[in-house]
Amino acid sequence: MSEELFERSLKDANYREMETYDITHFFYLAFIAGIVPTVALGTINAIGLRINKVFISLMIILGIMVLLSKAYLIGWIRVYEYDISSREIRLIYNAVAVLFYIIYVLTFKKRYKQHIILGGEKKPIIKAAVAWVIIGTVIEFIVILVGGSIFYDAIL
Repeated sequence: MSEELFERSLKDANYREMETYDITHFFYLAFIAGIVPTVALGTINAIGLRINKVFISLMIILGIMVLLSKAYLIGWIRVYEYDISSREIRLIYNAVAVLFYIIYVLTFKKRYKQHIILGGEKKPIIKAAVAWVIIGTVIEFIVILVGGSIFYDAIL
């Protein structure tokens, strides 16, 4: 009998363990923090779980479109002076972030369960979430400040 049959087929250089965050608290991140942290941590988790790159790219593009649409909406409200409070805009925006959360979790479900069943570890999400909330707040502020002004000038 050949000894090759009993050798490992995966070499150390080619093998990379799947990594994932504990997605049980991912909903709170989406609801409280918004689209930037949701897309960022969802993308990191998707890469760690080896989700299709087309899906990852699509979610990033959709996240950018949502962020720009928020800036456009704010510019539009400034021009036409609609009586929409910032709280209502934030609520709609967070609802979209929760929709992104649902899409991510439904996509992760199978691979996440496989990872856990096979004894894979879950990384705590809190440190990354706090960092991305801060980064997301800065990005959102800049996009709304600059983008809202650009759209405001373009609409006039």
